[in-house]
Amino acid sequence: MKKKMVLVLALTVFLVSCGTSLPPLYSIRSWAGSDHVKGRVKLREITVDKIAGTASLEEEARELVSMYLREEGYLPAGEGEDYLVDMILREREYITGWKTKRSLAADLRFWPGSLSAASPSAAPMPVSASRVVCTGEESLSSSKTLGKIIALAVKRGIRALEKNR
Repeated sequence: MKKKMVLVLALTVFLVSCGTSLPPLYSIRSWAGSDHVKGRVKLREITVDKIAGTASLEEEARELVSMYLREEGYLPAGEGEDYLVDMILREREYITGWKTKRSLAADLRFWPGSLSAASPSAAPMPVSASRVVCTGEESLSSSKTLGKIIALAVKRGIRALEKNR
């Protein structure tokens, strides 16, 4: 009887200790290009406005914007593009009580491809634009958060673009 009790107790302790260790958090995403080409785009300016460490974020953001555009059927073009795409990502910190929170914003703009010689500021309005804002404790430094905010901005921008055609 004592052996059974010790065995059950040891097994319970073992199972509980193994069950409390959390697995690493993974976020896996894959992209498939669209068979239907809806347009050709040229990524122009991808800017990250954050306190520190923006160079690698700009590279990652550029790749993510390109992948999400491809997924929606907008392929990169060297010349003869239908649209020029600019994105600005911003991170601001503010204090609420004793906690530091962040406000993240992603602004995506589609400009007509005919502007490639001129600057976008010469155009009165972009063809389409989207803005995604979120607040909380997340940072643009998190690849998961960066991917989510860019995906939302691209999808909303394309939705507005296709609605205005």
